[in-house]
Amino acid sequence: PFLALDQGDSIQAEYVWIDGSASFKEQGRTISTQTITHKITELSQLPNWDFDGSSTNKAPGHGPDVYLRPAAIFKDPFCGGHNIVVLASTYNSDGSPNKTNHRHYAAQTKELAKQVVAWFGLEKEDYTLLDIDDRPYG
Repeated sequence: PFLALDQGDSIQAEYVWIDGSASFKEQGRTISTQTITHKITELSQLPNWDFDGSSTNKAPGHGPDVYLRPAAIFKDPFCGGHNIVVLASTYNSDGSPNKTNHRHYAAQTKELAKQVVAWFGLEKEDYTLLDIDDRPYG
């Protein structure tokens, strides 16, 4: 099938970033694929990429491009091989972080609180599933 086709030395790098929707809950994830002619093993091997930000609400249609900077890479679990998924951060043409570049602002906050030992965990919600007669399942 398609995924078994020989790619030679080339790989597919799927760049993924958050688009510029106004509401965080409604933000879409945007994906674009770039063919790269060699295996990628670290971030510094990846090119920055630019696009017209108006299509994802990151810039007005008459304004400058938006730049994608790779932030993390992972093996692509769907395409396999040496293909990768690239999480990217968005920057304006003047080099400043785009208004929806939450990763940049989170890193600034982390730097300000670097003397604090932070704890992270999952929030556990308790709830009961009820059947049609309002009786708990199980």
